[in-house]
Amino acid sequence: MPAVERDSVIDMMRRMTSNMGVGEWDWSRVPTVRPAVEDIFASYEGNLWVRTPAPDGGVLFDVYSRDGAHLGTASPGPALKLLDLVAPVVRGELAWLVVTDDFDVNYVVRARIAPAG
Repeated sequence: MPAVERDSVIDMMRRMTSNMGVGEWDWSRVPTVRPAVEDIFASYEGNLWVRTPAPDGGVLFDVYSRDGAHLGTASPGPALKLLDLVAPVVRGELAWLVVTDDFDVNYVVRARIAPAG
């Protein structure tokens, strides 16, 4: 995680906790790396979708079958800012995702899952 991003989150948390009357925290405990896995959910068909951070700042989904075989990696691309709190719903070749625009307005987007190329 870039130091600028970490510092920005710490500043936000500092302001928020001081407004609530909470004392200082041990900010050295804030991790300097992002977690390898951000979320895990199952599709309607029972495939396991594992959300990981992408190098471009977006997200990737590694998809595994019920027997553990890696089926591929899906990427919504950096243009879609996915809301972290709501897991996508996947049924067949369709996915419903909650995204956020530049004004922090949330939308539900239906996307077709297609092979790359």
